[in-house]
Amino acid sequence: GAVSTDGNRISFFQMVDNRWKIGIISSNGGDILQRMDIPEWQKGSKVSWTSDNQNLVLMGAIGNIGNLWILPVDGNTPKQITNFKSHYLEDFAMSANGKKIAVSRSKYLSDVVLIEKTD
Repeated sequence: GAVSTDGNRISFFQMVDNRWKIGIISSNGGDILQRMDIPEWQKGSKVSWTSDNQNLVLMGAIGNIGNLWILPVDGNTPKQITNFKSHYLEDFAMSANGKKIAVSRSKYLSDVVLIEKTD
């Protein structure tokens, strides 16, 4: 989960009816203020608030290509904010003013070798 930049709300992942959702509560406690479906492209459990506290930033992947997405808390359509053409996205961090993003990316490599026993 993540605390909004103004400290008023907390976002978190929760299981509801066998589906993962994002919940938002007041940092003062009380009932859940909002519950949102997690898009099918969402990967990982990292979430961050934008500096204006109007959106959440999530990692997403289509195949093995990772990008960052904005998920508006008002229910508007999510928007992809990075446009990487390769590599998986491992982690990210937003600057306090929201103008810069640090990302950690990786690429999975594997070799397959077949060894057969001959008599």
